[in-house]
Amino acid sequence: MRRLLTALLPIALAACAVPQTGVVRLNDGIFRAAGPQEAEAYCRKDGNPIRFLEQADAPTTPGQGVLFRCD
Repeated sequence: MRRLLTALLPIALAACAVPQTGVVRLNDGIFRAAGPQEAEAYCRKDGNPIRFLEQADAPTTPGQGVLFRCD
């Protein structure tokens, strides 16, 4: 059992270091995507129009990418 845990620990730590890809839900219906095409595709799959936001609309959400909402 101890060997199994020792073998799995580096894998678990490496998984934490991998950046998250895709669309990320932040709060109050605000999402972040790597680029505008990915954001548009995310909203389009449900048939909703997209509205791009400025960083000032979500000041407590650091990170890179585009902020948007599917209205």
